[in-house]
Amino acid sequence: MSFQFTCRCGHVYDLPDNAVGKSLKCKACGERTPVTESARRLGLSTAEVEQALDDSAHDEVSQPSLKPAVQLQLPESLPEPPRVKEYKVLSQKDKWFSGKFDPEKLELAINAYAKQGWVVKALATASIPGLTGMRDEMIVLLER
Repeated sequence: MSFQFTCRCGHVYDLPDNAVGKSLKCKACGERTPVTESARRLGLSTAEVEQALDDSAHDEVSQPSLKPAVQLQLPESLPEPPRVKEYKVLSQKDKWFSGKFDPEKLELAINAYAKQGWVVKALATASIPGLTGMRDEMIVLLER
């Protein structure tokens, strides 16, 4: 198959399909012009194809208005993601007791942590090994 190709100067050539991708030196003006696939399909010169592309870029094309098939209602405010729970352990060796356990100091400690959002989750005693044998120690588990 062959196609017609027009140089920028207007000289027309009949070129074979395998000329696409090569450049043509015009016998009339001497200018080298690339032969593009678009020029082959349209029967235009490369310059005319480029000019047509440049012109079409400036044309205003009316876009059809797109409307969603379903109207989604978003909530006023998104719910907060769930917080990861934190835990704190109080023991008789905690800084609150200064080495000497006292129930009143325990109460002060629990109330101070409650103001920060902590809640007593569990209270237990544990047997802890010491230098003189086993001793019982109270442990308080706080959560927020």
